[in-house]
Amino acid sequence: MSSYREQKRYLDVLKKYERNFTRQESDEYKLFIKRDKDDDEFDTVSMKRLKELHDKYHKPVDTSKFDKFFKKSSGEESDKMIFATRISLYTNPIVTNFGFLFLTRK
Repeated sequence: MSSYREQKRYLDVLKKYERNFTRQESDEYKLFIKRDKDDDEFDTVSMKRLKELHDKYHKPVDTSKFDKFFKKSSGEESDKMIFATRISLYTNPIVTNFGFLFLTRK
């Protein structure tokens, strides 16, 4: 991944955490945004600081803890279920007062 793409991605992710920054981090982040708007590629020191901010605030979600909520099925059963779902979606349309089409399953 090029460093310019990487810096864009880091800045986009950090946008969500901007309100959690300390005063100094907020000033640095605003400086990073200004430099990014000027299409300036960050030097190694700035990129290192941006990565540190990213690692400090952005914690990736552990999706393995959600496995217990979803039943794993074999390939044949899942094909039958998809087909049955499609049939029930096409046979049970409901139109609300707002004009939106909501499809329900039996």
